Amino acid sequence: MTFTFTALLCLGLTLGLWIPVLTGSLPKPILRVQPDSVVSMGTTVTFICEETIGAKESDLYRNGNLQRRVPKNNQKPTNKTEFLFLNVGHQNAGQYHCSYKSQGKSSDYSEPLELVVTGAYSKPSLSVQSNPVVTSGGYVTLKCEPSHYDHTLILTVEGSQKPSWRQETQCNHYTGKCHALFPVGPLTSNQRWIFRCYSYETNTPQVWSAPSEPVELLVSGKLQKPTIKAEPGSVMHSGRAMTIWCQGDLDAEIYFLYKEGSHNTQSTQTLQQPGNKAKFFIPSVTQSHAGQYGCYCYSSAGWSEPSDTLELVVTGMYNYYPLMLSGLPSPVVPEGGNVTLHCTSLRNYDKFILTKEDQKFTNSLDTEYIPSTGQHQALFVLGPMTPNYSGTFRCYGYYKNTPQLWSVPSELLKILISGPLRKPSLLSHQGRILNPGMSLTLQCYSDINYDKFALYKEGGADIIQSSSQWTKAGLSKANFTLGYVNHSTGGQYRCYGAHNLSSELSASSDPLDILITGQIYDTPSLSVMPNSTVHSGENVTLMCWSKYSVDTFILSKEGSGQPPLRRKSKFQDQQYQSEFSMRAVTSKLSGTYRCYGSPDSSLYLLSFASAPVELIVSESIEASSWPAKRFITTASGPQTLVDCPAGLTLGLWIPVLTGSLPKPILRVQPDSVVSMGTTVTFICEETIGAKQSYLYRNGNLQRRVPKNNQKPTNKTEFLFLNVGHQNAGQYHCSYKSQGKSSDYSEPLELVVTGAYSKPSLSAQTNPVVTSGGYVTLKCEPSHYGHTLILTVEGPQKLSWRQDPQCNYYTENCHVLFYVGPLTSNQRWIFRCYSYETNTPQVWSAPSEPVEILVSGKLQKPTIKAEPGSVIHSGKAMIIWCQGDLDAEIYFLHKEGSHNTQSTQTLQQPGNKAKLFIRPVTQGHAGDYRCYYYSSAGWSEPSDTLELVVTGIYNYHPLMLSGPPSPVVPEGGNVTLHCTSHRYYDKFILIKEDQKFSSSLDTKYISSTGQHQALFVMGPMTPNYSGTFRCYGYYKHTPQLWSEPSNLLKILITGQLHHVLFLSVMPNSTVHSGENVTLMCWSTYSVDTFILSKEGSGQPPLRLKSKIQDQQYQSEFSMSGVTSKLSGTYRCYGSHDSSLYLLSFASAPVELIVSGPIRTSDLPPTMSIPPDGLQRYLKALIGVSVAFLLFLFILIFILLRRRHQEKFRKDDEDAQKGKELQLSTGAAEPVTRDRGHQKRSNPAAATQEESLYASVEDMETKDGVELDTWKPPEGDPQGETYAQVEPSRLRRAGAISPVVSREQLNTKYEQAEEGQEVDSQATESEEPQDVTYAQLCSRTLRQGTAAPPLSQAGEAPEEPSVYAALATARPGAVPKNKKQ
Repeated sequence: MTFTFTALLCLGLTLGLWIPVLTGSLPKPILRVQPDSVVSMGTTVTFICEETIGAKESDLYRNGNLQRRVPKNNQKPTNKTEFLFLNVGHQNAGQYHCSYKSQGKSSDYSEPLELVVTGAYSKPSLSVQSNPVVTSGGYVTLKCEPSHYDHTLILTVEGSQKPSWRQETQCNHYTGKCHALFPVGPLTSNQRWIFRCYSYETNTPQVWSAPSEPVELLVSGKLQKPTIKAEPGSVMHSGRAMTIWCQGDLDAEIYFLYKEGSHNTQSTQTLQQPGNKAKFFIPSVTQSHAGQYGCYCYSSAGWSEPSDTLELVVTGMYNYYPLMLSGLPSPVVPEGGNVTLHCTSLRNYDKFILTKEDQKFTNSLDTEYIPSTGQHQALFVLGPMTPNYSGTFRCYGYYKNTPQLWSVPSELLKILISGPLRKPSLLSHQGRILNPGMSLTLQCYSDINYDKFALYKEGGADIIQSSSQWTKAGLSKANFTLGYVNHSTGGQYRCYGAHNLSSELSASSDPLDILITGQIYDTPSLSVMPNSTVHSGENVTLMCWSKYSVDTFILSKEGSGQPPLRRKSKFQDQQYQSEFSMRAVTSKLSGTYRCYGSPDSSLYLLSFASAPVELIVSESIEASSWPAKRFITTASGPQTLVDCPAGLTLGLWIPVLTGSLPKPILRVQPDSVVSMGTTVTFICEETIGAKQSYLYRNGNLQRRVPKNNQKPTNKTEFLFLNVGHQNAGQYHCSYKSQGKSSDYSEPLELVVTGAYSKPSLSAQTNPVVTSGGYVTLKCEPSHYGHTLILTVEGPQKLSWRQDPQCNYYTENCHVLFYVGPLTSNQRWIFRCYSYETNTPQVWSAPSEPVEILVSGKLQKPTIKAEPGSVIHSGKAMIIWCQGDLDAEIYFLHKEGSHNTQSTQTLQQPGNKAKLFIRPVTQGHAGDYRCYYYSSAGWSEPSDTLELVVTGIYNYHPLMLSGPPSPVVPEGGNVTLHCTSHRYYDKFILIKEDQKFSSSLDTKYISSTGQHQALFVMGPMTPNYSGTFRCYGYYKHTPQLWSEPSNLLKILITGQLHHVLFLSVMPNSTVHSGENVTLMCWSTYSVDTFILSKEGSGQPPLRLKSKIQDQQYQSEFSMSGVTSKLSGTYRCYGSHDSSLYLLSFASAPVELIVSGPIRTSDLPPTMSIPPDGLQRYLKALIGVSVAFLLFLFILIFILLRRRHQEKFRKDDEDAQKGKELQLSTGAAEPVTRDRGHQKRSNPAAATQEESLYASVEDMETKDGVELDTWKPPEGDPQGETYAQVEPSRLRRAGAISPVVSREQLNTKYEQAEEGQEVDSQATESEEPQDVTYAQLCSRTLRQGTAAPPLSQAGEAPEEPSVYAALATARPGAVPKNKKQ
């Protein structure tokens, strides 16, 4: 249709210009525009010209030039004419007038109307310089900043009045930034004030930029203030959703949410119908939402007062170190009592705050640093306790400068109030010692009818509640199913009863210990002495022992409801052991016994069970077989006399210490230093035949034990169950034999620990020393003025005592212990205790152990990190330490730390330890070494592992680029640019998450406002290929890095010796908006093709190859291209096995993207009245048919004439050939086959070759194909030649070269002058039947084409038809074609 219409114009259907004559005798028309006089690009605009009825024509002018003329319909006279503009652009902006003609006269112009088109430039920014909430009648200053230098700015207000302000900008020539300040006001509360600003160039005042984001000013009015609240609460975790409700008047039409300190309205909600409630939904809370909020409502009556302030707190901002919240002495507190909530963290916060049910509960407290623990804490004292205090509590940390940004919360702590109600009982039907995987149910019961029971595990944060059930016996009970047990199930449990109508709990039940087996990879052994079958009344000792280190042994009787027995182990005869002595056993003690081991660090986690031992206690020997007992009273008290067999009599023995008997020896088990609650056995070794043994504490008799003459032994045992501080002291023993008393034994001190809080112990110097070195340990007591003692674990039991040095002002005390030399043949585990001077055997709880690592001579282990030593904060990682096969324990030490970072004891000697860190925090960053210890001693330290933690600074992203291209030839150089808007001391480059280069100092670039470092790499080898990132850090924290930059892939070319080709379809020169496909192909095997643009900083494109037509290829399609895509492209290939090693580059292809086709190149369009459309179409169809008929006749005449000329020329050539043959006598006869004859006219052959090289059919399909190209610049007639050619099958993938219009014209001129343009093409092609025709056209498009040769290099046999479409320039057709 387009072609036909163009032909019609060329055949003389044209309109002459009409020049209006304005006489002014008619009424002036009125010009209006819809939808508005300010519209965005692409809008459809209608101008309406209102004139008198009876007007014949209406004209519309822009900037004084006629734009449209519309003839009027006399059949339907109206007083309005509409001028429709579809998709207006900046070319439509301007000043418009309209006029009309009536009765042969022209009216005056209408008043001018400006049409402003927006969107021509990037939008400016608009902000409020002061608070966007103002009182009625107030003023405010708005700042508008254009995106283009030196633009004029205009500020507009939405509404019917449409006020606006214009201002020239103030520009800073150094920064290139401009702005304008608009003071506006007074602002009243009876309307809304929504502002936008635009920018424009001075010479085009109606072509504006896109509008800025709107800024609405809130005017505080006099209507009743709304209420504001947050759901689920005003303390929200980052990332969660929340709703802010604003409730106002029933007539409210719109609600506004405003954040104090913000220069913009936070959110706006327009109600579909007036109502009293608005919902402001925040789907994902971020730190930017934290702050204080107010809300307003607006109705037809004006603005409301502001609501009360809502403080929104965002939590979860700081998660480097978790906070801990504990309730001491217990989270279950008796009514009227007090509880202290301890909030602690290793991170230094300015403040801690306590919340209850996610609402603020107390004022915040300043944090206090505790040097002994290295923690910061605050103590929240609650009490006297009432039911109002019960509930769930958390604590948070924050900094003073950001009071609404809180840390990650502590664990939930539930506080319950217990009353005077009677305590229930707690039991486990599965027993107290369970294997992993067993199901555990605890039952709490009472004879009081409690409605519910609560279960609490000591040290836990959760209190489990369950409704009670009633038994037939009248008991209330509740079962707490804890599921399948694991290591976390172990602990001490208590339960409470409660009534529904009260929040108080009863007193707690007795504690129940649940122990989990199989958590320590050791199986101890159990033996019985003297025998596993004994008589009632005899003594039995069960000994539990192990070759591996065990702190405590536990003896359990199968089926017993009683708690198992515990004994501290002692190291004796190269093994750890404990003896469980039972005196005067009865049949109740018969049963099956097992033994377990446990460490002090986890009392409820046990080893595997020993093999069971069956103890059988038979009935005692009949009493009639024993001699009768008689009692007498002496000065020393009642004595027992035994009637012995004949001849064996004993008189009374009164102790007289003569010193003639051997001195006894006093020992104690399990140890001379025990914790409170331990069972202790004193053993007094005397001569056989002793009658009585005595045990003294601090010179006072404690126990007297008569000896059994039937079974004389040389030992007497004194058993103390659950020792306390009252049992501590200096002990002696003595005995009586043959009427004489022995001397006292050597004194033995029993020390009982746990009477005071534990002190703190730390290494003042590096806790890693060489063999023979010394170390200084600092012990700080928790009580003022206590004496301190330092002990070493092991058989030698070394200890040091020292009085403290105290500061009377701070009341802090400490002692420095200088210990050594330390050898590498043992472990050195230190603890310290404190005690009061007057009770030297009553000690505090032990400090946390400090182990000193001794660098020995065994082969050093290897250390490595997985997945790597550069790890993002929050991720998990593993540090492996691999040493000798005999290694028993591995240690990980962080340089600069005063403690061992991690320890792993192997259950069996092995050469590898896995030290797991989850999650990684900035506290883990640093240099690490590892050591191992075996029976042969200590190893050397491993090499240093530097652990870097990334993601610490994420305010501004880093950018990494490799200009001019990340595709680098082998042997070349590339410079990687690392840039950031944030200042860092250093930038560093990594490859595949490993350090690749030394760090570089950053340099500030004032022109861009960025900091950068340049990493020069080269000459390039395959080792340089791969993925790179860069990071920033500060000198004082070299292992804490920023978030990573973008990933940059460096590719090395020349690694594959493949030949690649790159072609462009449809053409290498296209218009903006068209589609282009770049095809990369090769006959060699290629897995992936890479397309790179020269000079682009962007990463190259990758596509997997596919096999098609016996070649590997990939097509890179670009739709809607712009001038930015212009440039030189190259193609590369790679294999999947080495993604970053590429082939040599293909030949470059230049892609030129010109501007879009100008509308001035198109023929002018005409507005056709609806009533004439039918007549116009009929005329158009008739003329089109006549034109096509004329065209075919012309082509037929030209073909016939050319055919006759060829016969004539062939006859002449044949005649000349005969003459030449007669003259030489050597030539062959000439064949006259037209299908294979060569050109006789070189100029004509050259001319046809030029046309073949210029016009190419782009698709291989049946039918006639037509392609055209524009005339060159300066061609006034715009002549165009096109090939009309029956399609033929082509070789797949053949893409013909592109010939420009200038080259085409040059070849035409050469053809006219008879020059030889392409002799090679002339010699290789066969003659073809060619016809030329000249057509008139106005719109032609550029194209290229060339007919492909056959595989033998011969020209195709089909005739070709050429048509030259031109606007009428004589002489443009080759001279020999003008006929």
